[in-house]
Amino acid sequence: MDNPKPYPDLPLTGRYRRAFLWTPAGINRYLDAGCAWGYGAVHFTTKSREVVGLDPTPEFIAAAQRQYPGLTFVLSDLEATPLPDAYFEAIACCDTIEHVRDEVQCFRELFRMLKPGGILIITTPHRGLFAWLDPANGIPYLDYFARCYLGLIYRLLYWFRKRQWPGPIPWTKPVYTHDTMHRHYSRQELLALIDQAVGSQGYRVIKTVRSGLFLGVGVDVFSFLFTVFFPRGVMKNVGDRLLFPPLQQLAEWDYWIPYGLLAYNIAIQVEKTM
Repeated sequence: MDNPKPYPDLPLTGRYRRAFLWTPAGINRYLDAGCAWGYGAVHFTTKSREVVGLDPTPEFIAAAQRQYPGLTFVLSDLEATPLPDAYFEAIACCDTIEHVRDEVQCFRELFRMLKPGGILIITTPHRGLFAWLDPANGIPYLDYFARCYLGLIYRLLYWFRKRQWPGPIPWTKPVYTHDTMHRHYSRQELLALIDQAVGSQGYRVIKTVRSGLFLGVGVDVFSFLFTVFFPRGVMKNVGDRLLFPPLQQLAEWDYWIPYGLLAYNIAIQVEKTM
C-alpha cells in the first residue's frame, strides 16, 4: 500500500507563522503561492473559508492532494496561473520568489489574482550579513570541493556511510538555475520589482521585518555536514532525535529577532490599492 503521507506534517513556524499572523481572520479565499506539499497551507483553514495551494512540482501537488483532501491544489508555474482575476483576499508567497524565472511577471500575476484591498505577504532570503551561508548555494560547491580535492577522504566517508565503494566521481561544477539556487534581496530590490510589475501606485507597504541572523541556515549546513560524516542510522537515531530538535528550536527563536540590515530573512506585507 502506498504511503498516504510521503511528506511530513509540519508545525506552524518561521515564515509560515509570520504569514499566518499577517493574514486577516475571517476571509473567504487564501492562496499559498509556492505551497510545496501543502504543509503550510493546511494551517490557514482557520483563517479562510477556502484555501488554495499552487506549486509547479507535480510530485508535491500529488502528495498535497493526498495529505490534505479538504484543500484545493493547483499545478502551475507562478508566472502564468489558471486562477481568476481579483479572486483572493490574501496571498502568501513564502520563500518562493527567489526560485522563479521572472520575478516581475510573478508579482504581476500575484497582484492580478489579488482583490483590491487584499493582502500580499512575501518572505524571501535577505541580502544580509550571512547570505553567503545559504545551503542551496553553498552546499553544492562544498560537495564539489570534497569530490575534487579530498578524493580519498570523500571515498572513505562514502564507504563509511553506505558500506559500499563509490563509482567514478564526477568533477563537474554545480550548475545553478532558477530552481536550484536562492537569490537574496534587499527591501529596496523587492519593492523595485513590485514597482515594475504594478507601479508604485498599485500597492502600499504595511509592514517590513528583517529577522534571523544565521542559526536557521547554520542548522541546515550542520545537518549536511552531519550526513557526510555519519551513516544514515546515526543521522536518524542521534541527529534527528537528539541533536537537531534543540538546534531547530534555537533557530526558530532566532528567526523572530529583528536584526535589520544584518538579517538573513525579509518579510513584506503589502496591500493592493488599485
